[in-house]
Amino acid sequence: MTRTQREEEEALAAAAAFGMAVTKAIAGLSSLTDARGPYLARILEDGLHDLGQMNYRTVADDRRAAFLDNVKAHYIDFMATAGKTWRA
Repeated sequence: MTRTQREEEEALAAAAAFGMAVTKAIAGLSSLTDARGPYLARILEDGLHDLGQMNYRTVADDRRAAFLDNVKAHYIDFMATAGKTWRA
């Protein structure tokens, strides 16, 4: 394995661990309300809006829209997992 591959794997591992921590936290918080669905929907909507407002300066201008689409897709997956995790 090359140094670049190890670095990419390390970054992926860190992102996966962070994602799971956030997913568990969101799932736990959503269990504290009787209106769990609307709560998660509001977090999803607010998060998608905020992601669209961020300036990703390190991403090339011609890649920014595709990058943002990818980020939003991952965020939606996290939120869907949070909903499923709560039920488990």
